Amino acid sequence: MTSTLLDYGASIECSVGPHGLTPLHLAVSTRSEDLVKLLLERGANPMARLRRASTEACCQPELDGGETVLHTAITTVKTALLPLLLAAGVNVSSEGIYLGRTPLHVAASRGDEATARMLLDAGADISAWCYDGRTPLHLAAEHGRVGVIKLLLGRAADAMATTPDGQTPLSLAASGGKEEAMSVLLRQTSDVLTVGQKATVMISAAKGGSLDVVELLVREGFSVNACDEKSQFSALEAAAVHSHEAVVIFLLRNGATPNASAIRASSQISQGSIRGLLDGTLPLPPGSPVK
Repeated sequence: MTSTLLDYGASIECSVGPHGLTPLHLAVSTRSEDLVKLLLERGANPMARLRRASTEACCQPELDGGETVLHTAITTVKTALLPLLLAAGVNVSSEGIYLGRTPLHVAASRGDEATARMLLDAGADISAWCYDGRTPLHLAAEHGRVGVIKLLLGRAADAMATTPDGQTPLSLAASGGKEEAMSVLLRQTSDVLTVGQKATVMISAAKGGSLDVVELLVREGFSVNACDEKSQFSALEAAAVHSHEAVVIFLLRNGATPNASAIRASSQISQGSIRGLLDGTLPLPPGSPVK
């Protein structure tokens, strides 16, 4: 039917709906390999973009909007169609219009190791920055995609790449409480982290509130008194501001120095707990993970 319509002059690049879906976008979305092959053979543009974010993109933060067909294939888990699209000459490092994410960013965010490997083998830029300064490794770390993290590191991704606001893959994993991802990244970065970078990681972990992650960092030698070099905002303050009482207790029990800002920030935490920690009278609950 599609072939007949094209024979009678139907536009192969027509677009429908508010998002500008082309026949090729629709064919990819419906997993029709034969139809994708036909459209490509008849000259469909494999780099056609959506006009704006699709409904699915609005609900899934890893999607960009302004996506190419290759983005669509990855975000809708149509990876079996990737060889067809790659053979058609798609740009494997094309950026989405709104967030600037490449197909590799999307695969990394979703934890799709097979697709990430296929894109890398096809020449995808492993160091591509999207508009907020994140590389594929940043997104894999943020979402705890351990398999993709290992793949990217094995292909020489920069584990110390830093966003304009100072975030490394390790600090994003710390903020999200991704302990396994952190362990992998620490093996790559522990010897090269500066004091300032370690502080950012520790503050991110305290802000995120995962006690397991904070404990891991302390075991790895990160300071419980870590603070931002410019603002002097500390890990203790970060935990207190976000009402992570277990983290506050752990940091204090392990030698964090409380200051007025941290105590004021603890307004949502039991003041009895804070006072007890400061004067040494707080009893530890049974099975407490803190010292």
